Amino acid sequence: MKGPWLAGWALDYHSRFVGSDFVRSVVGEIVYRYKYKGEHSLVTEIAYRLTDFIDKHPDLQKPDTIIPIPPSTSRAFDPVTQLAQAVASRLDIPAEINTLVKTRPTRPQKELNSLAAKQSNVSGAFCLCGSVTGKHLLLLDDLYDSGATLNEASRTLAQGRPASIVVLTLTKTVHSNL
Repeated sequence: MKGPWLAGWALDYHSRFVGSDFVRSVVGEIVYRYKYKGEHSLVTEIAYRLTDFIDKHPDLQKPDTIIPIPPSTSRAFDPVTQLAQAVASRLDIPAEINTLVKTRPTRPQKELNSLAAKQSNVSGAFCLCGSVTGKHLLLLDDLYDSGATLNEASRTLAQGRPASIVVLTLTKTVHSNL
């Protein structure tokens, strides 16, 4: 995945059409169950898949810290933050959950249909509230669609002069022509 970061990866595509059937990938199904069906115990399996991916990519330097993308709106269960904490624990590094914060609520990106609307939705929506100077950051999110959220978050983090920003998402949408 290309953006204002050093490198970016997704573990799998989220879903696709096979003929007229809508089919989620294996990872897409796990993410769906974890995020929307309340199967919070899947965090362990997902964290394992992410750390296994990191371990198997020698070009992916071990990060100094993990920064989760904050949720669109405040809620009791924040899947990305919980996942960032689980991955950080497995890698024996910190998850900095209050370093990148939302300055205002945003609409869920999945509700928006154009790249311009998605970019506008997250423009100026993040604030850097901690030091990232000289650190190798792993920016974590669940889904890469248009890249608008990760682009804006990366620009905000770059203001703190990190050594590098690498993006890792669980899934990626098949389309990229918003």
